[in-house]
Formats: sequence, C-alpha cells, structure tokens
Amino acid sequence: EELGDLAASFLGELPMDEYPYLAEHIQQHLTESSDDSARAFELPFVTPFQNSKVRFERISYVWVEVSCGGITGRGEATAMPGYSPETVPSMLAAVNDYLGPAIRGMDPFAETGLEAAAAAALPGNPYARSALEMALLELRAKLLGVPAHVLLGGACHEEIRLGGIVSYDTPERMAAQARWWADKGAVALQVKLIRERARSAATVAAVREAVGRDIVVGVDGNGSFTPL
Repeated sequence: EELGDLAASFLGELPMDEYPYLAEHIQQHLTESSDDSARAFELPFVTPFQNSKVRFERISYVWVEVSCGGITGRGEATAMPGYSPETVPSMLAAVNDYLGPAIRGMDPFAETGLEAAAAAALPGNPYARSALEMALLELRAKLLGVPAHVLLGGACHEEIRLGGIVSYDTPERMAAQARWWADKGAVALQVKLIRERARSAATVAAVREAVGRDIVVGVDGNGSFTPL
C-alpha cells in the first residue's frame, strides 16, 4: 500500500496493472544513490550551419550519464560558442566538477533537493544543467519501468512531425536544402535570413518554389534585421 501511494505521488492515478514492475522498481531502487559523468563528442552537419551570428561545419555535444542501481539515464546539450552562453569545456567542468559532486549519492527522485543542491553548487549554466536534468528524467523513468513522458503528464501525440532548418547560403543552395528536407518528410521549415531585404525576399521565394505550398515556411533573422 505504501508503495502504491508512493507511485501515485509520482505518476498520479496511473493504473498499477498497466506497469506490473512499477512497485518492484520503486522498492528496489528508490533509496539507492546516484552517480554521474559527462563527456563530449562532435558530429558533422550535412551542410554547414549558418545564421546571422555563427557558422559551424560541425556541432559539439556534451553527453551526461547518471546511474543508480545499475540503471543509467542519459541527457545531452549542444554547445555553440558565439550563440550559446556555454562551451564544451565549461559544460564538462560544470557537470564533472560542480553539479555532479553536488548531487552524487542523493535520491534520484528528490527533485527539489537535487535542484537546490545543483543551484547552490553552481548557479546559472543552463545548458549543462539541462543535460543533467534530462539524464535524471530518463533515469527515473527507467527505474520505474515507464516511458519518460509519463513523468511529464503523459504523451500529447502518438507521432512527432519533422521540421527542418535551412541554413543561410545563396538562395539557390537554400532552395536545395529545402528540397532535401521536403524529401525527408519535413512538414515545416525555418529559413535563416541575414539583413539584406531584397536577398531575403528572393530566398523565401526560391524556397517556396522548391517545396510547394503544402509545407509551412517560416523565417528567422536571429535579431539581424532593424525595425521598419
């Protein structure tokens, strides 16, 4: 009964018979300590990413793992210096030297306590903390034996529609990018623009011609345009 009450506090009125191992996972893992680590890796872009602020040919990620009772949760965050306030070295240091030691050994379900410990150890650093938060969310879900969306109130959709970013380039190359996304099944595009109004208009026209009328086309100047 106590375990049922505890599960309800995490999962609302979730029927226990839908998740037969729920109580077992809570009983086995709830009071066990957690451990954590962070590492970095890079991936190349299909085409260089450029907007009004930055240009990258590769993107860097910080990968965070949090373990408890032999179960591991994983989270990640992207570092884009010049666009994001954090870098890969700063995020690694934040997790490995400050945030990780601050929460190590704590109950992974003690969300308020974990947040307070992290904030006291290192204020700010939202990118590093978001990767750690995602890892903790996945860890809790795995320990309970439920999908992560259950801990966030339940799934809103059965499928997630694909959208794409069209990186700044010549209008012709941006149209080609848009066609690539359309061929992959994208239903919406975010087109990166920079300052020049005439060129921006030509770019949007080229993208629209390339993908037709059935795909949503939005624009993003990343703060580069002046008010009318």
